[in-house]
This record gives sequence, C-alpha cells and structure tokens, in this order.
Amino acid sequence: MNKAFSACTAAIAYLAANNLPLTVELLAQHSGLSVKEVVDEQLKIINRYPTSLDEPVGTYNETLGTTIEQRGPSQFDELIDRLFIDELLAGLGDNVLRQVVELKFGLGPDRREYSQTEIAQQLSISQAQVSRFLAKALGIMGEHAAESEAA
Repeated sequence: MNKAFSACTAAIAYLAANNLPLTVELLAQHSGLSVKEVVDEQLKIINRYPTSLDEPVGTYNETLGTTIEQRGPSQFDELIDRLFIDELLAGLGDNVLRQVVELKFGLGPDRREYSQTEIAQQLSISQAQVSRFLAKALGIMGEHAAESEAA
C-alpha cells in the first residue's frame, strides 16, 4: 500500500470516529497531505473501482447518471428534427419512395432500420430497385431541404 492511501484511510477513520464531515480539506488536514494529493488519491481509488451510473448520489434521490450533463441533442432539438424529417417525407407522397426511406432509416412505426435486402423482401421488389428508389428519394428530400433552408 502506498503512503498517501494509508494516510487517507487513517484520516477517514479519524473523521468518522469524531463525527466530522468527510471533506477534501479535512482529509488533507488530518492526513498530512495537500488537497491535490488527496484528490489524486481519490481519483486513483475511483478509477480502481468503477461505479454504476445508477449509483445513488446526493440527498435528492439522484443517480450518478442524472448528474452528468447531457451532451446529445435535447428533446426539443429531436422534436424539431423529427418535424423537419416528417415534412421532407410528406414531399415524397404516400408511395414506395417514402416507404423505402422510412424502412431504411427506422422512421416507420417500429423504428427499426432495415437493410436494403429486407426492404426488397418486405415490398416485393428487387434490391436494385430499393437502391434506385432510395437514391431518388434522398435526392428529392435534399432538394426540399435546400429550398426550406433558403426560405
């Protein structure tokens, strides 16, 4: 065991025995280490023992996962994107072009992304037709998107 770990362990025991709060500052004070050394030692311990994102933290029934900042798009952004995609799909009409796009990109009711072979089987057309329909549909949608952005 290293010296810093032993010092931190002893300081934790002292703080607990004296009903003192477990803070970095008090750990540093009672272990003879600097605050930076205590934090470094805590990080070593944390990295040694992975924690679940479902681990309760704090006093407000939060979990570690709920305290981490969301880095992906917000629900509002996802809604705006979905509305825009729905508008582009509407430009294709209710035909095989729309069906191919919905199945390929998981935009249908089951949200599953299908391969071109699976789409061909489902729509009773060839895989080559699926590829052509997909290219045509994406071209039309791209034109509509460019027109929307220009407006």
